[in-house]
Amino acid sequence: MFIITTTKKNMFMYIWQYLYTSFLRFWLKWFIRQITGKCELQRICDGYSQGATRTMKTGYLAYEFDKFWFKEEPESIMEFNQYREKFHEKVKRLLLEADVTLTLKLDTKE
Repeated sequence: MFIITTTKKNMFMYIWQYLYTSFLRFWLKWFIRQITGKCELQRICDGYSQGATRTMKTGYLAYEFDKFWFKEEPESIMEFNQYREKFHEKVKRLLLEADVTLTLKLDTKE
């Protein structure tokens, strides 16, 4: 009988995460694109009618990144990758917290 300790589980998860993000994810996306003939954004939007529902589904993180970009005030567009990674780390850190949810607040003026 094998008993896996918490440390070994964490190590296994780190190894799996590295392998998935470094190697498997690319090939999985490539394979799905070859089978479906659609890019990832098309697959996300598939089944949603045109309009705000579909736009909000794909646009929330773009909206948040836009706010983040202007708040950081980069000197040049050449710094995009640096700020994109900074934003990515911020979102990942937030999503790892159990009590965090992504919500979009819209001001509607009629």
